[in-house]
Amino acid sequence: TTKHGLVVRAGFGMYVENVNTNELQFTRNVTPFYITQDYNNNTVNGLFPSITNYVPSTANGFPAPFTTNPTNRLPYSYEWDFSVQKELGHQTLLELAYTGSDTHLLWRRFDANEDLFGPGVPATPATEVRPYHNFSHGMLESANVGHASFEGASIRIEQRPIHGFYYLGVYQFSKNEDDESGEADANDTSFSNNLEFDRALSNYDQRQRSSISGGYNLPFGQGQRFLTSRMGNAIAGGWTIQPIIAIHSGFPFEVSNSGGTFGQYNAFRAFLVPGDTPAQAKLSHRTIHEWYNATAFCSNQTLYGVAPQCPIQTAPGNGIPGGLAWQGNFRRNLLIGPPTFQNDVSLIKNFHVHESVSGQFRAEAFNLTNHPILANPNATETSSSAGTITSTAADNRDLQFALKFIF
Repeated sequence: TTKHGLVVRAGFGMYVENVNTNELQFTRNVTPFYITQDYNNNTVNGLFPSITNYVPSTANGFPAPFTTNPTNRLPYSYEWDFSVQKELGHQTLLELAYTGSDTHLLWRRFDANEDLFGPGVPATPATEVRPYHNFSHGMLESANVGHASFEGASIRIEQRPIHGFYYLGVYQFSKNEDDESGEADANDTSFSNNLEFDRALSNYDQRQRSSISGGYNLPFGQGQRFLTSRMGNAIAGGWTIQPIIAIHSGFPFEVSNSGGTFGQYNAFRAFLVPGDTPAQAKLSHRTIHEWYNATAFCSNQTLYGVAPQCPIQTAPGNGIPGGLAWQGNFRRNLLIGPPTFQNDVSLIKNFHVHESVSGQFRAEAFNLTNHPILANPNATETSSSAGTITSTAADNRDLQFALKFIF
């Protein structure tokens, strides 16, 4: 509706996802199972050896099959938006908007043969804590058990060209949560018997995003205020400058450990020092040399037969299935990486060549001030550089030039 330069818009939709090709393999790699066996000068009684020959007596087992959940359904998502736009005069527009989505039954994979730990569960041998101990780790199950949600509020102000000057500014405050962030994260499940443990900020959540861009047609040359002569137009006419400044908050990350052997497709989460809280892993003053408090974590790489270096607290409500678990108790994506600041600029000259032929010259600089765009810190607890930022997430200053003709 429009009244006094006011426009209100709203929308709602429900969308269904198709089965992606990668997920179709799980409907193909199912029973009947088969085993390939090589024989070399072995005496065999009968046409085939007894299946009991394959029952493992050690931690090794049958190769783990892929498996699918028979109750799988197509994922679906609800999406909605609501916005109010207001003309402010002088070719200026203000918009306030709210957007959101809620997605269910996303494809997710986990190791259905992950070791189970808890009171009363034997610590040795490994086969005694695997649910299907005749099979090896890596019984990858594909199931529609993933969820995701997004909510965001934004403000936008835009000015259309006035005397060659225009701009667009946007700010958004949002929150994106899920329990696995797409294909790269699909197998990264902490506990096959507690899938909610991984519900956290999405890998690509950015709480705050802002950018401002614009342009100015320089007032030189034919049809402008200054340097309107033929020579002045050839040198100074047709130039436009277009800057962009973007400032974003950092991406979430998690602290991992190494040496976990309780499952093939499980990230080995880190442990907090007993008595510490997740808040103690964060620092109020962060530097590239210490982005988070690495001393808040301790090591626990020994899973069988030897007491762990890091005692595990069994207080109720810690979210760990069974109270005691060798998997780490530091949840997914609780820490936030460094923010991003980048400014780009384009200098463009449009010129006439002959009749219907025109040309354009572009000089562009990305990350003009060469401000470092830092990557997330080293988040492997056992690393000597844990908590240190050692790389950048994007290139340093880039310059490029282009010339094109349009006819």
